[in-house]
Amino acid sequence: MLIRPLGYTPTFKNAFMAIMIGYFANLGVPRLGEVLRAGFYSKYDNVPLEKTLGTIVSDRLVDIVSLFVFLLVTLPFSIGPLGSYINENLNLEDKLHSFNISYLIIGFVVFIAIVALILRSKAFLDSAIFKKVKSMLLGFKDGLISIKNIESVPRFVLYSAGIWLCYYLMTYLTFYAFQPTSHLGPREGLITFIFGTLGILFPSPGGMGSYHFMVMEALSIFNVDSIEGFSFANIVYFAIMVFGNVVFGILSLIFMPILNRK
Repeated sequence: MLIRPLGYTPTFKNAFMAIMIGYFANLGVPRLGEVLRAGFYSKYDNVPLEKTLGTIVSDRLVDIVSLFVFLLVTLPFSIGPLGSYINENLNLEDKLHSFNISYLIIGFVVFIAIVALILRSKAFLDSAIFKKVKSMLLGFKDGLISIKNIESVPRFVLYSAGIWLCYYLMTYLTFYAFQPTSHLGPREGLITFIFGTLGILFPSPGGMGSYHFMVMEALSIFNVDSIEGFSFANIVYFAIMVFGNVVFGILSLIFMPILNRK
């Protein structure tokens, strides 16, 4: 839906397989899958790499908005448990007092000044590198703003909501597959889902480790001990995410060249 406004018509099979290959690659190297997804689109559907990358960034921005919406939905039901967790574990006041922001500001100003001097030099503006980068950035911008020209905004919103609802159900319904969490309800599922999503966002391979830690922390709020919390995280992570992404990723790597032989 994001690529079509750019004048290209990727096929459903290639779109699906490119995404599954990307998920599979992310299990090994964080964010490598986003580049590979764009590369496969470019190779098999002739969509310029930089334009696809722009649409992927738009896709990620929609994810951030969706996560924020979930946070807003969760907040009224979870102020008590989350407030207690933050007070007991994060000590935000002490950390803010100990952090000296002046060094960060000075470093940022110096960095911006150096970059500005380089970009304003005539030698750089006339270089082949600058012209190539400029062309790529223009294509990237086209992909980034393609979201404003999608053919059906309601359908785009509906699909996005459906994806995130499935993400939530992946966590909540798995409660019933594991006896120590089978008594937890939809509110606990929301909080565990939000914590797990924040763990996936951490730049580790496929969220491995960081996802487990965050899910264990969420479940500890509801008196599920760390060993059982770790077991639950493994059920979701390996049985659903890793198994699904590995199987579909490998199948896509095999069949994508075969189905595009023409």
